Amino acid sequence: MAMSADPASASGAPAAHAGRASLAVLLPASTLGVMGGATIAPVIEAIRQALDVGGTAAGLVLTSHSLAIALVSPLVGRATDRCGVRLPLAAGLVVYALGGGAGLVVHSYPVLFASRLILGVGAAAVFTCSTAALLGLCRGEMRDRGMGWRTAATTAGGFLYPLAAGALGNHSWHAPFAVYLAALFRLRAPEPTADDAEPGMGAPRQTPVDDRPRHGS
Repeated sequence: MAMSADPASASGAPAAHAGRASLAVLLPASTLGVMGGATIAPVIEAIRQALDVGGTAAGLVLTSHSLAIALVSPLVGRATDRCGVRLPLAAGLVVYALGGGAGLVVHSYPVLFASRLILGVGAAAVFTCSTAALLGLCRGEMRDRGMGWRTAATTAGGFLYPLAAGALGNHSWHAPFAVYLAALFRLRAPEPTADDAEPGMGAPRQTPVDDRPRHGS
């Protein structure tokens, strides 16, 4: 009996691989938001003493990036609507790594404070784009599951990043800032769309009906 190839089956494997590749980028990227202040919290007292600043100034090192996130996020949302998520996400990852990693070499409080604002700009781009991409990738019943994965990832990040920073802080107060460079490992990001989703992750794929007459052999 003659058999015809199913187009949906033929494209299923590449689509499933693309969906998993997108999640492998988006879920770790989602954890970068909680990294902002948590990473250096274990060494904030050492930073205060090394830079000879008061408790309030040291506290601003932990929280100043939040101000940048609040101000920049709406602009990133517009950019995402205009040109998709790939470019803003990649730019955000670079800015995030540069702003966060600057603490490795900074010895001045004003420069450190400025670098934290830059970190916030990158965090705004990463958070906004990863959210939009994840919502685009997971549709229907999978949306709640995708958001659950994201919550689990951010919870794990909130535990692991301070742990890593505390270990690095035994060497110097600069060392924990190296953790921010992890953002660079997420740069090879595919464009995550619903078409890349595995079956069940996005909108249901329509399987063409082959209505050609079939003849027994």
